[in-house]
Amino acid sequence: MSKIAIVEDGKVTYRGKLPTNFRNSNMNCTGLDKATQKSLLAKGILPLEIVPPVYDSTTHKIEGFTDTIQKGKVVQAWNIVERTQADADNDLDSEYREKIEDEKEKMAINSLISKEELPADYLENKSIITKLRM
Repeated sequence: MSKIAIVEDGKVTYRGKLPTNFRNSNMNCTGLDKATQKSLLAKGILPLEIVPPVYDSTTHKIEGFTDTIQKGKVVQAWNIVERTQADADNDLDSEYREKIEDEKEKMAINSLISKEELPADYLENKSIITKLRM
């Protein structure tokens, strides 16, 4: 099993890869990587099926997910809701904040360059370094 979910008392308490041991739970067991699928199911370790979201990001957004415990597996589906005017306003606000922060950074850098506290080619080198990091 590549992705698993651990179910305890009817609730999903863990999602991810199968650990070799699991102490952060009521199970407190080791050797899980060597267990059979049948023994894992008996312990409440089920395969996790993640349903990829299908939506138009201009009119909808993801707002969390829902786990459905079925016989023999857990299905994780994303909750898709309509975008509101407040969401659009927040996106616009974030976009402007990013532009303002970029302008503030450029002004600060130019100020340091003019005071000869940074080399004149700093902005060129910074953009090259940023591209290399990506």
